Amino acid sequence: MTIVPTKAEERRKKGENLCFVDVRSPAEYHAVHATGAKLYPLDTLDPKGIASELGISAQAPAVLLCAGGNRARKAAEKFHAEGIPHCLVVIS
Repeated sequence: MTIVPTKAEERRKKGENLCFVDVRSPAEYHAVHATGAKLYPLDTLDPKGIASELGISAQAPAVLLCAGGNRARKAAEKFHAEGIPHCLVVIS
């Protein structure tokens, strides 16, 4: 499932429990990132570990972020392959 940045921010402001996961490189993340987003680079992504650490569930989905959406989509595929379907991919 996809979501645009403004909708993700609206949901956060409404108090929804969203787990913002930035899958870009550390350099990209340190240059700029969404408030509250945690860095988990795509090349070292551990979906089960992240889901456990952040409490990802239907009530607290992962909101996957990157620069253009491609890495976030790949991250969602990795989450789904590990049996974790609760992901929203941010697309511009």
